[in-house]
Amino acid sequence: MAAKSSTAGPSPAPVDPPCALAAAAARPGRLRFKLLLAAASLLLALGAAETVARFVHRPAGTMRFEQDVSELERMGLHQLAGILENDPELFWRLAPGATLPDDAYPFRGRIANAQHLREDHEIALPKPPGQLRILFLGDSCTFGFGLQRSETFAEVIEQALRDHFPGAAVECVNAGVPGYSLYQGLRFLETRGAELGADLVVLNFGWNDGSEWDGMSDLEHAALLRAVRPPRWLAWSSVARMAWGALGASRPPAPAGDGKKRPRLTTEEFDDVLHRTLALARTQGAEVLVVVWPFIENIDPQYTADSRGPYQRVLLRSAQWAPRLGGTGGGPVVDLVPVAQEMAKRHRPDEIFFDNGHATARATRSFAAAIFARIRPWAAERLQG
Repeated sequence: MAAKSSTAGPSPAPVDPPCALAAAAARPGRLRFKLLLAAASLLLALGAAETVARFVHRPAGTMRFEQDVSELERMGLHQLAGILENDPELFWRLAPGATLPDDAYPFRGRIANAQHLREDHEIALPKPPGQLRILFLGDSCTFGFGLQRSETFAEVIEQALRDHFPGAAVECVNAGVPGYSLYQGLRFLETRGAELGADLVVLNFGWNDGSEWDGMSDLEHAALLRAVRPPRWLAWSSVARMAWGALGASRPPAPAGDGKKRPRLTTEEFDDVLHRTLALARTQGAEVLVVVWPFIENIDPQYTADSRGPYQRVLLRSAQWAPRLGGTGGGPVVDLVPVAQEMAKRHRPDEIFFDNGHATARATRSFAAAIFARIRPWAAERLQG
């Protein structure tokens, strides 16, 4: 009897029980959960570290800030040093919400709003539709040395515009800061100009630029700060800045050279920065008015009527190349030296200036009237257009 042949195929693969299938299906989900949990834990840890770092880490002041404070202390202006704070971009700025006693000198009362501006209210950002906004950039003369905030020429001009154009939405923003050079004015425009959205920028610089603090210019100090700063994508983080500092890269070296001092901006650098500032303001949609501020030397009888300091002359020359103000044909420069000289015919020097160049309230009103006379036709054109 023949043997029975086998026709059976290969044995079927074993079938996993239902619970094993469920476990296998759950493995990718568990892995994703663990990864998400690890990522969340890392983010929480970094967030906690960043919070702690912002409380405990205080970046070293820029060399320029420390020099400015030292200069103020040397001049006996101790209270003034307290209204300023370090700024890695601008060297220093007004401390937010700073106030001084009403009987303090040379500054008193409300110094700055929370936006580091010489204002008693917050400036709307972005600029409201239909508002005419003028940004005043300058040093202590714009800030208002020895004056109440309401006596500054920015405030006087704002009130004059509102009186002349009743019902118009007009805002004059005082961004003047004691000790500022034109470079700091340019840097302010670079960092904050776009958000303020000014229609007109009024520049008033030329006093501090010739100061000699060390062997480097403001431009060189700024370049050093950029060189030792964390990469831009890390600069926001206090943890990154602390780590950068631990590596010894958070502070620029001391000025090198033979120890010979030089101006914060030479007249050539001042002229170049002025060109850059006007060009930047135009790209931000603002026109520019340059103010030539007078000093006590300009009203000294031994000086001729046409006498100007080197920085004043640079500012005056900008009338030859800067765009004119609007379609009114108004020039881009307001020279206040003749205004001061005319005042000197009727008033003593101490009735015009507190010192070498800070104007009294009386003189400030006259200077504001001259600036307003140039701004008024431009404002009329803008508001009627």
